[in-house]
Amino acid sequence: MKKVIYFGAGLFNWQDKAFNLGLTENLERTGYKIILPQREGFEFSELAGAFEEILQENEIPNAVNHLIYFLDKGWFIPKSDFCLAKLDEPIDEGVISEINFCNMLSIPVLGYRTDVRTPYGPTENGVRGAHFFPVYDCTAFMLVHSSFSNTREEASKLEKLAKNIDLSLKKISQDDLLPKKDYSHQFVARTMHIAERLFSNIENFHSEDGLKLIAERYSNAQTQELVRYALPQIIIA
Repeated sequence: MKKVIYFGAGLFNWQDKAFNLGLTENLERTGYKIILPQREGFEFSELAGAFEEILQENEIPNAVNHLIYFLDKGWFIPKSDFCLAKLDEPIDEGVISEINFCNMLSIPVLGYRTDVRTPYGPTENGVRGAHFFPVYDCTAFMLVHSSFSNTREEASKLEKLAKNIDLSLKKISQDDLLPKKDYSHQFVARTMHIAERLFSNIENFHSEDGLKLIAERYSNAQTQELVRYALPQIIIA
């Protein structure tokens, strides 16, 4: 059975999307199943459209945020064997949160960095100038920019990066650093429970019927109460 990788990375511009998709395709050819949120997850506009006849207009943005949060953390990550975390600058805040969630679940995290910028210290600091907090939260961390400095073909870079990721993940497994998943943490269990109510038995999250069913499940009073309990109260001082 193929190992599943959750690919945590910024996905808010054209360059990031193209890189993420290219690396995903190379990793899939290497033999992994990849969960890439920008591909498997929701499109903001499609999800918002599913709520138009269910919620008030001012309620839709929060609903979209909630569903993306529970899909990624409560549905996608628990189904993964590894997390691959891109830690190039600027480090995506969502990726940092996903790394910590994986740690709660005992899912190994391979962080990697292709960036030559050193905003958090000199290159001699052990993590080559990256922010050491998210790096130290990873199971393993891979610096790759120097390895391919003389490689001009972008396709070749992605292929080599995928092979290095494959070797690193195999080493994590061989070093007995692959613990059994732990679903006992209260926060994890609660997040997964809400995700199960929202997304179970839906084959296609992008189809009109799938989105409509998700919107209907979200608007259910009991689900709304669970969501309110799970998410922080917003206080305006």
